[in-house]
Amino acid sequence: MKFSVPPNVLYMLFCFVLMDLINTITMLIFPTLAATINEMNNHTLKSHYGIEPTDANIAILNSMITTSATVGMVFSLFFIMPIAETKGRKLAVTYFRFIITLVCSFCQLLSALTQATELFILGQILNGLQIPLRAFVTLMYITECAPDKYRGFASSAVIFSDVIGQLIMFSVGSPSALGKQSTWFIFPLVVIISSVVNFGMAARLPESPKWLVRQNRLEEATKAIEFYQGDSCNLNDVLTSYIKEKNLTQEDKISFRQVWENDTMREALKVLCSVSLFLILDSGAVQGTYTVLLHTTAGYTVQETMNIKLILTILFFPTRFIGTYLLDALGRRPVMAIAGVIVYSKTWLMLITQIIIYFVGPSLLTKILYLGVEALSNSTFATGVASLGILFISELFPPSARTTVAQALIMVTMIIDLPLIASFPIVYAIFGPGYFFIHIFTQVFFGTYLYRHMPETKGRAVYDIIEAMDQDVASRTATFIEEKTPLIRKRVSLSFPSKFSSYIIFFSPQHLPSNETAYSTLLGHGVFLLILAAICLICSSFFISSELFLLAEIFIGIEHPLRTYTTIMFVTECAPDKNRGFASTALIFAQVIGRMLLYSLGSPGIFGTTGLWFVFPVFVALCSALMLILTSKLPDSPKWLVCQNRIEEAKTSINYYHGPKTDIEQVLISLVKEKNLTTESKLSFKQVLGDETMKEALGVIFAITFFFLLDGTSSQSVYTVVLHKNAGFTVQETMNISLILVIVFFPTKFIGTYIIDALGRRPVMLLGGFICFSKSVLMIATQLVIYFAGESLLTKIMYVAVESLTGAIPATGVNTLHVLFISELFPPSARTSVAQVLLMTAIAIDSPLLSLFPFVYSIFPPGFFAPFAMSQFFFGIYLYRHMPETSGRAVYDIIDSMEQVVFSRSQTLAGEKAPLLRDRVKYFSPYLSIMNLQASTLLATKRNSILNTSRARVKNGVS
Repeated sequence: MKFSVPPNVLYMLFCFVLMDLINTITMLIFPTLAATINEMNNHTLKSHYGIEPTDANIAILNSMITTSATVGMVFSLFFIMPIAETKGRKLAVTYFRFIITLVCSFCQLLSALTQATELFILGQILNGLQIPLRAFVTLMYITECAPDKYRGFASSAVIFSDVIGQLIMFSVGSPSALGKQSTWFIFPLVVIISSVVNFGMAARLPESPKWLVRQNRLEEATKAIEFYQGDSCNLNDVLTSYIKEKNLTQEDKISFRQVWENDTMREALKVLCSVSLFLILDSGAVQGTYTVLLHTTAGYTVQETMNIKLILTILFFPTRFIGTYLLDALGRRPVMAIAGVIVYSKTWLMLITQIIIYFVGPSLLTKILYLGVEALSNSTFATGVASLGILFISELFPPSARTTVAQALIMVTMIIDLPLIASFPIVYAIFGPGYFFIHIFTQVFFGTYLYRHMPETKGRAVYDIIEAMDQDVASRTATFIEEKTPLIRKRVSLSFPSKFSSYIIFFSPQHLPSNETAYSTLLGHGVFLLILAAICLICSSFFISSELFLLAEIFIGIEHPLRTYTTIMFVTECAPDKNRGFASTALIFAQVIGRMLLYSLGSPGIFGTTGLWFVFPVFVALCSALMLILTSKLPDSPKWLVCQNRIEEAKTSINYYHGPKTDIEQVLISLVKEKNLTTESKLSFKQVLGDETMKEALGVIFAITFFFLLDGTSSQSVYTVVLHKNAGFTVQETMNISLILVIVFFPTKFIGTYIIDALGRRPVMLLGGFICFSKSVLMIATQLVIYFAGESLLTKIMYVAVESLTGAIPATGVNTLHVLFISELFPPSARTSVAQVLLMTAIAIDSPLLSLFPFVYSIFPPGFFAPFAMSQFFFGIYLYRHMPETSGRAVYDIIDSMEQVVFSRSQTLAGEKAPLLRDRVKYFSPYLSIMNLQASTLLATKRNSILNTSRARVKNGVS
């Protein structure tokens, strides 16, 4: 990310970092100066109430101090926080926070001077008033003012205030510095002075431009946009985006019940709650509250605990800068993934530490382990994930819902967090590890949900984010009437009646004639080619003729595309949507069983001799003839039949493949919609490249192909003996290892057929990609050890691990993803062209790699494998950011959803397919002269929606 944040945004962030730093100091006074506050409590009890101080009395006062902030927070949540919605963000964030901080610090100052705990408790209540304003409204204000591409940076930048505040209080708050009874008044005094200075700086900041747009104060909004985003921004575009965002809902303020009843916002709410619960149901809050207890049970003293906290805070302070960059550079999903791995690793390490402490007791090992837990806790904040919650409130919800959602999120956090903290001493005293055990499961659950449903919002306008989410949610339960078929590329402009008539276009037998060959014919050709190849191999065996063997290889090569692409496409087109992944991966067993047969029967001791190897082609010829008979009764692909307008045959085929319980009409409608995604029956590759959506799909499918093609697998297969011998194995050991690994990993192939539909394409790609990348790194390490140290037991173990990882990759089902995506991401008219180009690309890349291997390997073996790890890292990041989830969805819905995502990236108001503004449309001249639109009437829709999106408008038109 090029660091070109507008100067006034940096100025605003500086003001609020200083304001948060001031509030952090007031909040840390009690935890840091606990001994000094206890002396004040003693004085209060004896002087004000005549009560002799005891441990119980002091504990009651301390409990009142800690809970008083919660009282203020609840009051602020329901009575002060809504003011930000009605009177403006600036009033709540700048003026109210200044007044609250000023009065709070004044109470603390008086309590220090008069030794009155009552005033300190009053100050804590006031301090609690500004917690919701600080944690939510301030960040909401910041994200609404910052440009779209810097929202992540802006929301995470204020995290520095906590760290700086901790550094100040930990370093100068000790009794040997300013933490004495006679000197701690300096802290509230400094806060008062700093608050006045900070208020003078922040008062000149304009109001949130998004809030001003909601109030129809467009002149002020324009000035605010110009202030925050600079003179170089396109005011009209930004203002138009804000107006579109405002008009996502027709009501100015919606309740939580309305949010929950709306499909799209309920989906966003689930994502938001999952992020929050993933981070709440963790040991972080307990580590902060009971830090001394946890450290002492691990073997540290209290002084060592304080030193460790200070050292770790100083060490990890520079890492906070990383989070401000990552959120906008990588995106929200990668940041959540990185933080999730760190948090989950910390959870496991904490559990292991507590188990050792419980059963063995504290030791040097437990000290080291708990130090690792603390290090992981601090590194979590370096990702910037702490600001994802409020960032998603600003990005996934329309303006009218944000305050309501923020209030609900705070309440949920309090309801869950407080019992967890309160129950910790009881559970920890009975069985320490038991408290942390539950986190293992909750984090897996919420992490999996986020992986499948959390959207990427980086750098996109809020309107486009919510519009795309609405499209995605609607596509999961789309009905025939609710869709806006056809997609019809070339940007053909159709009236709605034209679109609706295209739904029932199958009644016209002359529509879109196709001259493509039927799948059944092509599969018959494939079987015939295998029979020819087998006959040539039999003849070459009897006549000892290499020429016939070469001819057989040519036939096998001709059949290869039919097997690797056409067959899988036929299978996926025949299978129901929810079983496409299973159908495409099930064929992987053929290759494994074939290897097992050849490895076990092809040795010279059985059928691998000159006089007996003809048995294999004879077996192939007989099996091919049998398969030709068995497959001849299979109906043709229903999708291909629909493309030929052979509707009756398509119905029969659907009934055959999907079963009699299937709603044939609904499936047929989906196939017709898929067929009508394009106006032409066959697209060339040039036409595919010329379309934005299909070009995006090409990027995904080529990234998958290159990820697994630019790998050492093909070299491992072709030069397996060479690689094994260099690692220290003999030829016989090589064959034995290969056979054993094939047998061992054969059962795992069943897993891939299940998880590709159960988990989805993205999790499968992540799992397969991680294994593949690990294998590449391990291969490089193995070759480096062999090159510099020579073969040894270590290289043997490492290479067996490489082979094991290679065998584990197909177990994920990832090998068929590229062909599966040809059937899922492209309309029928483009699939053959894409498959041809993909196959040619694979040949063009794989053949030179195999040819170069002996030369490069003889010079510097690790050099051949090193580029693979780098290329996989690049393509892996691309796939993580762009690869769609297609599991269980109709192909039409997948392509339509992808079109919406692609279109939203460069969407302009003039390019909208339908009027944006309906009942609340206004003509804002001169900024919105292009928006001379008529308000439409909100009609009843089948799918509950209060969002004003293009999909909702189409459905309203249908109604």
